[in-house]
Amino acid sequence: MEDLKLIHEKGFQPEMKDFYLNEWPSANEEVFGFRDQSNWKMEEHILTARIGGEIVGIAQFRIIGGVGYLSTLLVKEEYRGKGFVGQPLLKQFETIAKEKQCHKLGLKAYKNSRAANFFAKHGYQEEGILKNDIHGIDWVFMAKFL
Repeated sequence: MEDLKLIHEKGFQPEMKDFYLNEWPSANEEVFGFRDQSNWKMEEHILTARIGGEIVGIAQFRIIGGVGYLSTLLVKEEYRGKGFVGQPLLKQFETIAKEKQCHKLGLKAYKNSRAANFFAKHGYQEEGILKNDIHGIDWVFMAKFL
């Protein structure tokens, strides 16, 4: 048997893609009971809120495996906390996720932040705390079941 060598690769090589294509089906079957890779198809979405053509808010999310993950909900500073930009963006994210047959929604927010309070007000519950995470700040993972 040859000695194992670990190589720090620079970029994604074609043989790596082949490895994924060959090995993921059996790994998925072990855990999930299916080999079909189409179950891992990810959809990326971006919603914009505009006033007079100007972007005043953005919601960015992805859908994979029946879960909608909201990665960004950003409202222009002068409209934050007023309720007429963020709420409609959040509701539209939820509507699209339902149409795509998601059973769960998830997101991350700074712990004890205005954003976390906003999501809690809209039915999202804390599932876990990510201590000393990005930029050394505690984050909270929040979820809502549809």
